[in-house]
Amino acid sequence: MKKYLIAGALALICNGLMTSCHEDIDGYTNIEQIKKEQFANNFNDFYCKPSPQQDWGFGEAGVSAARAMTRSQGDNSCGTCIKPDMPNFPNYSSQYPNYTTPAPITEAERAYVKQWFEEHPGFTAGLNISNFYIQHVWGQASKDYNVYWKRFDQNRMANNPSATSNEYRDDFVTQATMDYLCVGDGANYTHALDFNANDNGTGWKMVYMENSSALSFKYHSSWCSEEYKLFKCAEIDVPGVGKGWYVGLCMYGEKYDNGDQKLNNDMKELQYCDDWILKVVPGNGSTVISDKVTKVYKKKTVVTHKWVFCEDLGSSSSNKDYDYNDLVFDAKIIEEHKVQRDADGNEAVYTSEPGSTYYAEVTPLAAGGELAIKFNALNKNVHQMFNPSTADNTLINTCRFDQSISLQHVEGRAGVTSRIDFASADEATVNNIVVMVRSSLAVYQLEAYQGKAPHKICVPVGTRWAYERTDIKEAYTGFVAYVGGGAEPWTTTGVEDNLYPLEGVDYDMKTDKTGTVSYEEVSRTSNPTYSYTLADASHEHTLWSDTSGSTTFDNWNGYVSVSANDLKTAEIGNGTIIRFYFTSQNGYIIKATDSSWGNFDLGNTGWNENSTQGNAKNGYVEFKLNTTTANRFKQNGMIFQGGGVTALALTYDNSQKTADEPQGGGGSATVIWSGSKTVAFNLDILISKDKFANASSTSKLRFYGSAAGDWKQLWLKTDGWQDIVKFYEGADWPSAGYVEFTIGNYLSTLQNNNITVQGASVILTKVELIP
Repeated sequence: MKKYLIAGALALICNGLMTSCHEDIDGYTNIEQIKKEQFANNFNDFYCKPSPQQDWGFGEAGVSAARAMTRSQGDNSCGTCIKPDMPNFPNYSSQYPNYTTPAPITEAERAYVKQWFEEHPGFTAGLNISNFYIQHVWGQASKDYNVYWKRFDQNRMANNPSATSNEYRDDFVTQATMDYLCVGDGANYTHALDFNANDNGTGWKMVYMENSSALSFKYHSSWCSEEYKLFKCAEIDVPGVGKGWYVGLCMYGEKYDNGDQKLNNDMKELQYCDDWILKVVPGNGSTVISDKVTKVYKKKTVVTHKWVFCEDLGSSSSNKDYDYNDLVFDAKIIEEHKVQRDADGNEAVYTSEPGSTYYAEVTPLAAGGELAIKFNALNKNVHQMFNPSTADNTLINTCRFDQSISLQHVEGRAGVTSRIDFASADEATVNNIVVMVRSSLAVYQLEAYQGKAPHKICVPVGTRWAYERTDIKEAYTGFVAYVGGGAEPWTTTGVEDNLYPLEGVDYDMKTDKTGTVSYEEVSRTSNPTYSYTLADASHEHTLWSDTSGSTTFDNWNGYVSVSANDLKTAEIGNGTIIRFYFTSQNGYIIKATDSSWGNFDLGNTGWNENSTQGNAKNGYVEFKLNTTTANRFKQNGMIFQGGGVTALALTYDNSQKTADEPQGGGGSATVIWSGSKTVAFNLDILISKDKFANASSTSKLRFYGSAAGDWKQLWLKTDGWQDIVKFYEGADWPSAGYVEFTIGNYLSTLQNNNITVQGASVILTKVELIP
């Protein structure tokens, strides 16, 4: 009896709902099925029957699809790979005479390093170097790996009934090749050309990377859909060989066709980078700064970013109600995993939690339906996700302000973002963001199946939706062709007067964020430690060093000093190069002075008088001494000071030192002005251009005087107030009682203009010209 009552009720509902039902509905047993069938029939009448291949934009809107599409098809340039001829680089010494080819890898070295990586799990960042060799230590051009099928491809199984059982096992062993290796900085890479070509087992290629980076190693296998970056870099002290830098690679991969195959699925295997081992030998001119990781972050990558247009099936009697604005929402699919990052932003896998989680961030943009509609994973209706919220039958962001419509509507209202979690990467798709509708008769899910009338459509970010009661084909004239398998209509066939304007709506989602990355700090770990290699080890000598990280320059607090006696012992002189090694996280300023703390010309264009500054850096800055500056340091000692710096070492290089410049050219100094004047910004101290008639670019001006205030400045200007150069500025006046200035490129200006000495807080008594 009950069965007949239900059937009768359904018949009455069908009569009330159906307006264009061309198919037999006797097989349907609930109201949801009837509503969806009615919607599909009307959709086919209003537009056309969908193409069997039409996926409504959802086909590429998920993690797995995005991964398959973003497999690297080439890399941005990160230096040059120089591939010398084998064996042993016969033409290399003539091309690069200052470089020494690394010694071949010994069998004992090979065995020792292989065992080391087999016993030391984990991942790290690489080396901050720009010029280096790569040598093969251990590995094979191909190797047997376990291949796991995470999920079977049902279409493949159905179409290949005679396939061998091995195709569907979860532990199938097959041979995977190491196709190529790339090195770079994590964003830009260079292919290490033919490095993995081992001449049929007789030997491996050795390559030299110039102006490149060894921060990241990326490799590809024939069983991977993309490159992977699981590696460990370590400095290993090998008996009989000494310390060297080695990189172990962990072969891992996923292949997204034929059932999500994986290499090395066992997480225990993924802890050890012992599948392929390389040696990295820094070339001359490279600096290595290797920091321990200091922080753990949640790394959040937007895998795909789309907007979704929904139709709630509330009324199917008129195509005017097929406006697909009953819910419009922004959807970002995000992959999140923990990483370790050092002060330079170099990343390594966080081995304690190596896996990823996947979730969607959804934000409603418009709600033009009169029925209650919600995201199934959230505990509130969509109308409550706007600020401020509204009743479920209020239209939000779909009407013209002056539109004549009986329903209440509000415009320009912003939605609130919520998170919806997925169980796996396979489930992380925009189409799996479940939207539910409640009517007076049923609760049902909105669906979008390939080749079927869609309840929702996935569109590019920034696509404008139709005004209320505007047929979707009137908003986009190419919609009918799109349904039948034609091109997407969203960027080419929109009708301006029928589309809701995005201006004035307060949400920051109108730009596609696919591929963008953000970080959320989780915790901090140990203090960093530092190391360095000399830029020219054969000629460079250390004056001072501290790799503990304890010597810091903070807003002019802290300094490094070298005594005059040490500098005399080092025999610094004209042409000596001084290098200061350091690391900085944000920006730096470094000042080099003698013990008088005064300014003077260091003879290097990279320094502004005697200081230099820049952005975050791991490396060194240098300047070359001339005779005057070398003598001044040998007389008074050398001091380095600044801000934002962790000081590591101070070195000198005499390989370019030449004979001292003649001081004064063998002639005596000429007094070109004398008196006693407190320097100010006026014309009190004038020097005629005739005084410089016999001067040269190597001539010097020596200014004698004493301090007359706190902050001291001396400028050369023309008598027409044109700036020439500020040649001194500082808090202290030199103990010698004078400052010097080398004329250099200013000779023509001085010989063609009367000049004036201006500034502040100095009593000037004499100016000499030293030829």
